[in-house]
Amino acid sequence: MNLPESIDCLLENKHYFFSFVYANILQTRRRLLWDNLRSIIPYGSPWLVIGDFNAVTSSHERLGSNLPLRSSCDEFVGMIDHWDLLDIGTHGFNFTRANGRGTRAHVECRLDRIIIL
Repeated sequence: MNLPESIDCLLENKHYFFSFVYANILQTRRRLLWDNLRSIIPYGSPWLVIGDFNAVTSSHERLGSNLPLRSSCDEFVGMIDHWDLLDIGTHGFNFTRANGRGTRAHVECRLDRIIIL
């Protein structure tokens, strides 16, 4: 795999792939990332994708402000499900991003995650 956001490791004669993600805040641009990730899936090798996906899987991963767009959630979940990726979840705080603390615009959401194949 030869991508600037990926690392290919050989450990004890087995390949491991690591991809680091910082997704765009715009849903249309995130689609390009989902397509790129689909194109580099290293079948037969462990793959860890980590970073800020700037997307949530459901309204349960967002607190405050407006609900997330259903189409955005569906696309993100669809990408994870279609390729049998596993979101390993979080420990500690449920939300990884917060802004507007102490104001009516306060929002918390889970944007950062680790997904494995």
